[in-house]
Amino acid sequence: MLTKKTLEKRLTSCGFANLNDYKNAILSADDINRIEAEISQYQEAVTKVNQVVENLKDQINSSIEVDIAALEDDQNELKQQQAKRQDELENIGHIIQNNEGILEALKTKQQERAQTEWAYGEMKMLSDTANGDLRGKQKLPFEQYVQGVYFDMVLLEANKRFGTMTDNRYILVRKDGGANNQSKSGLEIDVEDKWTLKRRSVKSLSGGESFKASLALALGLSDIVQNFAGGVQLDTMFIDEGFGSLDSESLEKAMEILAGLTEGSRLVGIISHLDELKEKIDKKIVISRDPQGSGVRLEV
Repeated sequence: MLTKKTLEKRLTSCGFANLNDYKNAILSADDINRIEAEISQYQEAVTKVNQVVENLKDQINSSIEVDIAALEDDQNELKQQQAKRQDELENIGHIIQNNEGILEALKTKQQERAQTEWAYGEMKMLSDTANGDLRGKQKLPFEQYVQGVYFDMVLLEANKRFGTMTDNRYILVRKDGGANNQSKSGLEIDVEDKWTLKRRSVKSLSGGESFKASLALALGLSDIVQNFAGGVQLDTMFIDEGFGSLDSESLEKAMEILAGLTEGSRLVGIISHLDELKEKIDKKIVISRDPQGSGVRLEV
């Protein structure tokens, strides 16, 4: 049987100060169950941790030993490469910045070039137009264009007489263009036939018709020169031959036109050997030939 003294001694050996301290340390059934549950959970946790430790040991035992020194060398080399790449990146940045400046300068130059090309194109088109070299268009230089304007006036005056000489069958017209746009043209003449309603080359006219056309053009030119010569008047005109190609009716019409030109103070001279024509001229300078030489006499 334990005595109080013995009990206190045992309590002291167990870490209790006295009996009251022991009583205070006595746990309730709920506390004991809770503590037992915590102990159980702790043991389960320890078991799991031990299992993890064993697994890690197995992995460590089966893994290859890593050469830390080699890894450090690799790390140092990578750092050097990184530094080198950083320098290269900075250099590339400078190059990009420089290229961007060059690009802006090129854009400015490109705009200037585009403006220059536009101005050149305008001047080139104007030059080609003036020189008759415009692509896809009739090759008609500016000088020839101006001549064409006057030539149209000459044709207008010439047709007044040419129509009379041909019973209003023919009209002289300026050819629209050459055979193609590669050749220059502008002062070529066609003849428009009102009987056939077709236009053809003046080369297709007969000898007599060609003479009529030539005479009409000469007279038309005479009229235009007088109109634009600032008061200058052509008082004298000589026509040499060509009348031999005319039939009697055409000759009569030609003489009527020439007679109309002599109104006023104008003198029209005809050089011809045709007897029929001589009879129609009242004032003549006759040139004769004989074995002794040539002679001249005036018939009024």
